[in-house]
Amino acid sequence: MTGCDFTYGHYDEALRVALGRYSFVAFGETPDASRSCILLRHDVDFSLELALSMARLEAEQGVRSTFFILPHGHYNPLGAPGLGILREIIGLGHWLGLHFDLCFYAENGLPPSETIQREAATLEDRLGARLAVVAEHQPGRVPRPVDLDLRPRLDAYSPGFTRDTEYMSDSCQFWRDGCFCGSLDPARHPCLQVLVHPVW
Repeated sequence: MTGCDFTYGHYDEALRVALGRYSFVAFGETPDASRSCILLRHDVDFSLELALSMARLEAEQGVRSTFFILPHGHYNPLGAPGLGILREIIGLGHWLGLHFDLCFYAENGLPPSETIQREAATLEDRLGARLAVVAEHQPGRVPRPVDLDLRPRLDAYSPGFTRDTEYMSDSCQFWRDGCFCGSLDPARHPCLQVLVHPVW
């Protein structure tokens, strides 16, 4: 494998290696017991167009991932061209999740549990696709409300997805434990959650 960098070329190369060793699964999916698995995920913080580029690259290899959509970010997922882009991402075989921002809710006086469910339901209604999983935007900036209820949706940051599964993220264009391509070893990491931000 060539040197690690934040390019489509290196990402494509890493995915090819991963495909030979892992199966790519959705959150909540029971993987094939005979194969190691990767929960590949993208937090779409800034650009649906960049997310679509990643979705196309992955689909060319037969890789499926989950794109977490931020309803009140730098793009409009329910207008043009956002809705069309999301429909294409789904059409390529990928899954969607909700990316929620507790700071935004607090600043705007929105009840977190109700707002999360409403935002997810709105996206589901417009897209005709189930959003089975949610992920917090920039977790840890504010304490989670003690009464935060995400059910029936899964939480991508629950212990089963971050402690029982090896969690890796390129947050701020930095891999804390080195590029994920160096961790594609099923003997050491039988299950990985890999977060790749399209903007990087």
